[in-house]
Amino acid sequence: MQEHGVAYSRQQFGGKACHLARLAHEGFNVPASFVISTTVFDKLMDTLLAEQTSHVNPQVLLQSAPFPDSLTSKLKEAYETFADFPLAIRSSSSDEDSALHSFAGLQHSILGVEGFDAFLAAIRTVWRSFYANDRLLYPIQTPPDARVPSMAVIVQRFIPANASGIIFTKNPVSAKPQSLLLNVGRGSGQCVVGNEAVDSLTLKRGTLTKDASFLRSYDELKDPVLSLEQIQAVCEAALKIEEIYNAPQDIEFCFLGDKLTILQTRPIANGGGSASEKRQLFSNVNVGEALSDAVTPMTWSVGMAFAQLGFDTIFKTLGLRVPAEYRFVTTFHGRIYLNASQFLSILTQIPFIDPKRLGQSAGVAKISDFDFDLERLSPWKLLGSLPRTCIELGKTQYKFWFKLKPWAKDFKKQRDEFLQLDLSKQSHAQLCALQGRVEAMLNDCGQSMLMAAASFLLSHQLLLAILHAVASREDAQSMESALFSGLRNVRSADPGLALLQIAHGIRRQAPLMQRFLAAENFDNSHEFMAELRQMPEASAFLQAFDEFMKKYGLRTTQEAELATARWSEEPSYLLQILQAHLQTDSTKNPNAIQNDAAKIRKESTEQAFNTFFKRGGSIFKLALRMAQKSARLREEWRAYVVDCLGLYRFFLKECGARLSAQSKLLQSDDVFYLSRAELCAWLEDEAKLCDAQRIVAFRRAQQLAFMASPRMPDSFVLNHRKVKQGQRQARQQFQGIAASPGTVVARARVLHSPAQGAKTLQHGEIIVARYTDVGWTPLFLLASALLTQQGGPLSHSCVVAREYGLPAIVAIPSLLEQVKTGDILHLCADMGIVSIVERAQEP
Repeated sequence: MQEHGVAYSRQQFGGKACHLARLAHEGFNVPASFVISTTVFDKLMDTLLAEQTSHVNPQVLLQSAPFPDSLTSKLKEAYETFADFPLAIRSSSSDEDSALHSFAGLQHSILGVEGFDAFLAAIRTVWRSFYANDRLLYPIQTPPDARVPSMAVIVQRFIPANASGIIFTKNPVSAKPQSLLLNVGRGSGQCVVGNEAVDSLTLKRGTLTKDASFLRSYDELKDPVLSLEQIQAVCEAALKIEEIYNAPQDIEFCFLGDKLTILQTRPIANGGGSASEKRQLFSNVNVGEALSDAVTPMTWSVGMAFAQLGFDTIFKTLGLRVPAEYRFVTTFHGRIYLNASQFLSILTQIPFIDPKRLGQSAGVAKISDFDFDLERLSPWKLLGSLPRTCIELGKTQYKFWFKLKPWAKDFKKQRDEFLQLDLSKQSHAQLCALQGRVEAMLNDCGQSMLMAAASFLLSHQLLLAILHAVASREDAQSMESALFSGLRNVRSADPGLALLQIAHGIRRQAPLMQRFLAAENFDNSHEFMAELRQMPEASAFLQAFDEFMKKYGLRTTQEAELATARWSEEPSYLLQILQAHLQTDSTKNPNAIQNDAAKIRKESTEQAFNTFFKRGGSIFKLALRMAQKSARLREEWRAYVVDCLGLYRFFLKECGARLSAQSKLLQSDDVFYLSRAELCAWLEDEAKLCDAQRIVAFRRAQQLAFMASPRMPDSFVLNHRKVKQGQRQARQQFQGIAASPGTVVARARVLHSPAQGAKTLQHGEIIVARYTDVGWTPLFLLASALLTQQGGPLSHSCVVAREYGLPAIVAIPSLLEQVKTGDILHLCADMGIVSIVERAQEP
């Protein structure tokens, strides 16, 4: 950028260096210095990474790898211009000291450096701090596909100060933020940034001798570090710097004698924030079903374009106003969260929808536990445009109900054609065209799924409004889940039932069954399948399994994560499920399971009409029929969206293979650590993405830091950067949201992955998990009940639980902290209540 005739480049020299250059230009006394630019760091990392044959922690690489001779020579030449003085080696990353992030203390500075070897070691230390976990975790809401920053290094003459300090031109901890806050100590500055300041003073703007409160505080100091004249000089300099930047500043300074030197300035992150900032409720209890862990950059960038299109489509169709500043989805340490405050705010425009009841449907069990700001938007615009909205909604619903069948037929044709392609034989231009093709399929399927979801949401909320108007809360809650049981032809339930049917077929072939039961594990699943192809008794199984893969092979756990292998690539989980079915004699017939669930639904429907709608109920009947039909369609089109994601994954793997062949990536799976925009740039011009390995190295390190970091709460209120959780529940009895009816007493099995469940879940145990997605559902047929910490009653896995007649309770706060494997639990899923009957004995 160009400011006051001086060129500053944050990307090239980092935030700290740019601020110091500007201060020097404005006439402030700053230490003599030079900057090792980000270009030097980038070229070194490119060189080091290009020499690797496997992924190496960048910190380890920078610690041990020798510098190229040319770099060492240039650093030696630069060092000798300052060799007569001790040096301060300081970080200056491109994202440091910005209005959003200060990175204070998270990237290293080394003071009093003497000797060339110590100089090189200090530079290594600063560069290594760029990849430190604390630094990678600091910007908690940075999007996973954000531009990768870089690190410059400032080399300054070290000032052996007799006093140093920090001054804030807007007090960040006071109820009077317009005051200045001064922290000052003796020595070179580590005492202050290390929270060992001797003096801490609050000052008003203006002449100090007129500030009676400050003078009283100053007089109480036994041995002031600074004189009144020095404090006045610091205040005047600070206010002038604030005026230059037109923003509150956090300024480091020092005194050598009476000479004031400014060591750095940076904006106070978030402008100092205020207590009046809105309290926003964030939750991943529902979105976490699709993406529970930290997402890869490619998944985020593809998914966000898809999500934005979805929100725009739904709200526009319903005629709802969306404030320009609303952002519905964000990440915290790489994990996706919905801004529930803003989402519920939009829906306050619809008269018959209760936002808090909708919040519970989305998975926030006790939304009343959270003290957040819900901005209620006026419904008058919606009501005023109701005739036009109804016409548009009618057109949409006409397309929805009458054109989905031909759309589905067309999609399946395109999907099957895509799967027949040999992507390795496509030219680069053809590969570029394929991206547009698969993204168009994804968007079209997404639009259809979202139309089904919107139809389901509205009819479901209307149904709930009617139920709560005529029945008690307990009766309404109990009937809600039962009315959606046993719908039949629900796509999400099909894979589990199909696997169960295959298991019944294996039982009819004794040698085949014995081979399954004898397998210790299925880690080498392809070798096991090759062995079965040599068995005459396995021919019927192999044919059924191939048919299963044609229908469901693009599915997996965490299906929305593009980096996750699909069942067709790695079937070990499915084989383990089949073995688990074969190890029990009490497995039901698939038809019997669906018949039992349908019986529950029929009885609940009759009960509702006999109890509450003896004289009518036509609106209730219409809402129920629409909700049940759109529930099926939502699951069908969700399955097609998952198929599209599987196709997108195969496309990305081919791109990754080519980038790896060009030595731009170390391995093909690194493509998932690029963003969609970066990949598109390469598709348009193969000469681009020469820095891909450095991009991947940073994002892989960040992903590992995210995965190792403590999880944010499933739901929390964020206000002025402070996280507040909901209330904790009692340890022996706790409550969630009823998702599928039934009463069970059984032993708990805590599971952290479906693969773990396939190996350890015993028939009849209760699955206890943080979340479950559709990839978990084949396990459901082995269990007696399901408890999850995340998820909502309308989630896809809960739809499947109701199809299987599996009692389920979701959104139980702190579930995994309260329940251990082996605990005996009693759950009344109709009411959402779980009790611990007996604790498991300690091993």
